[in-house]
Amino acid sequence: MKQSSKRSFFRIKRKTVLWYIYLIALTPICLELALRVIGAKPYIQDDYHIKISPENAFIGNDSLAITLNPGTYNITLNKKLHFTTTHKTNKQRKVAYQDKLDSIKNNVSVLGCSFTYGYGVNDNEHFVSLLQKQYPNAKFSNHAVIGYGTTQSYFQLREILKDTIKPNIVVLNFSVDHFNRNALTNSYKRALKIGFNRSLETAKTMMLKANYPYVLNTNMDIAFQGWEHMYNDWKGRETFALINWLQTKQDEIIDSQKDIVGISHKIMSEMNLLCKNANVNFIVALLDTNENSLALKKLLMESDIEFAEVGFKFSNKNHINYPNDNHPNTKGHEYIASKISLALKPYLTSD
Repeated sequence: MKQSSKRSFFRIKRKTVLWYIYLIALTPICLELALRVIGAKPYIQDDYHIKISPENAFIGNDSLAITLNPGTYNITLNKKLHFTTTHKTNKQRKVAYQDKLDSIKNNVSVLGCSFTYGYGVNDNEHFVSLLQKQYPNAKFSNHAVIGYGTTQSYFQLREILKDTIKPNIVVLNFSVDHFNRNALTNSYKRALKIGFNRSLETAKTMMLKANYPYVLNTNMDIAFQGWEHMYNDWKGRETFALINWLQTKQDEIIDSQKDIVGISHKIMSEMNLLCKNANVNFIVALLDTNENSLALKKLLMESDIEFAEVGFKFSNKNHINYPNDNHPNTKGHEYIASKISLALKPYLTSD
């Protein structure tokens, strides 16, 4: 090859290499600009602040993820919403109106998450206390804990049924949020870990040894996810729309492979069987509604599992602690109590 031909060849080669470098460098920039044009954004974490006095009202647990620490606590949400909560020595939230119970004919255990716990309202305002006030011949227990899904309720139920004094009725309060919790989808992993760590200063140390239980499939295979490796954002997710879009799409693909409705139904079926074998009535309270809950409702009917539709609407600002928080307020808890009371009437008396 002549010297001039060699120089020409290397010039073409160099231009080709530079072209590929420019292409590699410009492609993500163009994609970022294109995503911004169509409205995509970097991930924006909603500000949510929790202040608890004294600290550690909620503590990490190696099999349930979170449990209640006995004591009385003053909690402030987003610096404006204040409430007082009492955690009993048996790690349940206090149920009011039990000082002068009549002759107790029934024991009712209520299971659920923060909506049942009464996050944002005082001890005498959550719906379990309101049901207690309505039915003085029964004794209600509030086993709910913030962040719980039905998997934790399943574990709780197994222990409850071992007690000398078993409940006559178990009410499972189920929210559509629990679909993701029961299967521990990536979308919920992020909301749980990163949201919790940012909102509560002591979360990282409090939850260090926590393991979150979840169900892998409809065979009821159970696994545990450690808090430390629960979820991590890709670097730049809160800066670049492209990185946020890519990680979101990856999470959606992974989550779509999980049968979240079938898993939730399986857990409820196992809970129903436990109660049936112990001669305990089991009722599922379907708190709110979406497409998945409608599919679950059909499965519950086919399985002959008793359920009640509460029909709570979180879009109703009169029933939530808007604008400081989206948990039910006192009116919301009154509404929930009125709906669940209808399901309890055949078993209880308010006299």
